[in-house]
This record gives sequence, C-alpha cells and structure tokens, in this order.
Amino acid sequence: MEKVIEMNLSSLLFATILGVSSSFTPLAPMTSRITSSAIGAADTVLEDSVPDLPSMSNERSPAIPFLPYPQKCKGYAGDIGFDPWGFSNNYEMDYLREAELKHGRVCMMAWVGWVAVDNGLRVYPVPEGWANLSSLEAWSKLQESPMGWLYSPLGLFTLFIGIIEMFQLGEVNKMLRGDEKAERVPGDLDLDILKLLKDKSDEEVMEMKTKEVLHCRLGMLAFSGVVAQSIVMGSTSFPYLPIVN
Repeated sequence: MEKVIEMNLSSLLFATILGVSSSFTPLAPMTSRITSSAIGAADTVLEDSVPDLPSMSNERSPAIPFLPYPQKCKGYAGDIGFDPWGFSNNYEMDYLREAELKHGRVCMMAWVGWVAVDNGLRVYPVPEGWANLSSLEAWSKLQESPMGWLYSPLGLFTLFIGIIEMFQLGEVNKMLRGDEKAERVPGDLDLDILKLLKDKSDEEVMEMKTKEVLHCRLGMLAFSGVVAQSIVMGSTSFPYLPIVN
C-alpha cells in the first residue's frame, strides 16, 4: 500500500511539474517570411518575424552575476534580476507574474494545510476511518472513487477550480499576447478584505507586493519540499525528519 501511495504521488508530482513547465512552452514556433520586390527584381529581402528582444546591456544580474540583467523584469515587485532561463525574453511579464502569484498563493495555503493536518488539526466531522490519517495518506484517499479519478474529491475540486479559471481566461490571454492591455493588474483579484493597501503610498504598496511575491516563492519551494520529504522519508510531522527505527 505504501509503495502504491509513493508511486501515485511521485507520478502526480512529475505531472504537476511537467504541466507547470509546459504552461511556458511557446504556442507556435517562430518563423521567418520572405518578401520579394517586383517581378524581375534581382534582390530578395529577408524579414525575420522574431519578436524584438530587450536591448543587450552590460548590466549584470545581482542574483547571478555572470549573467546579464533581464531588462524586462525591472519595475516589478520582487525583481532581483533572476531569470536564468530567459522566460522574460519570450513571454510578457504580466503573464509570468500572474502565473507566479497564482502558483505561489496556492502553495502557501497548501503548505499550511499539509503541516497542520500532520500535526493533529482535524475539522469534524471527518469520514469514517480518516481521523488518524496523515496528509500523505489523505492525499491518496482523496483520489479514490469507484467511478474513476474525475469523480474523486480531488478530481471534482480540480474541475471546480478549472471552471473558475475559465472566467479569467480572457484577461489572462491578454496578458499572454501583450497586444491588448488587461483590465486588471496581474494577480489583483480585488480581494483586499483587510484593506492592507488602503490609503497607502506607491512606495508602501510596492513594499507589500514585494513581501507577497517573496512569500509566494518560498511557499512553492516549501510545499514541494514537504511533499518530497513525506514521500521519501516517510515522516508524518513537522519538521519531517527521517524516521529512525
């Protein structure tokens, strides 16, 4: 049973990483077009349709000094010049920031939930036989259904999230294409319930946004780590140290 759980979760983690990576895959290959002058003309002009890239600069990245500074990242909260794969050269920064904030917010909540359950938090009533499950065991249970994965609790929840995301598709596509300004700032879902940004100066707003994106990045790393430690080390409580028999 434990081996099945580990195999299922390992496959799920691989698929998740692959899915996230594929979201940054170019939608179509970059091509070139040939335009000729009038018939009989001797010259043929080649026009590359490759998108304009930021001008090269001698400025070095503070995060990776041996690489040039990714110019498109400037002005965005949390910018430390870290873009070793050059995503910002091939995609619109608003689209990348939208993806980063969404993934980060989910992972922050996921880490808290995973650790809280493994340390005894239960929201009653719970299904019969679930009271003593670890987060890892519960994750496996949430994928079980006689009618297949899609009808499991996790499958239905994924479908629900997908429906919500459909309503954001128009704005996200604008961010991806970059040919039309989106009606909202990336990641801004108008959910400042605590009014943390109310009556704040531009500098204070930027400071709060920087704090959020830094926590998002930490959350993504932390959740990946806690799941990996749970699977590999078999630990069921924070700080997920190896179990010594």
